[in-house]
Amino acid sequence: MPYIEYKKYKDFEKFFTSLDGQYVSPGAACKIYGITRQRLQNWIHRDTRITAHRYRGKQGDFIIIPLKELEKEEIQKLLKATNQPW
Repeated sequence: MPYIEYKKYKDFEKFFTSLDGQYVSPGAACKIYGITRQRLQNWIHRDTRITAHRYRGKQGDFIIIPLKELEKEEIQKLLKATNQPW
């Protein structure tokens, strides 16, 4: 499942508060790890290697990725392979 969808903002807020700041937006993840948005989207949607959390509602549209998702050994190997100079 590429996204965990939240119907209620309170549930989404409770989740991201529980992460104690240990999350990033997709754009921040790309910048920090030096990858393209397309690559990150593939990891979320096509490959389902990363689980992102999304809320869409009257408070706005929010997507967050817990840092623990990006720290998985599988993702770290992909990041190292991606950032290798040719």
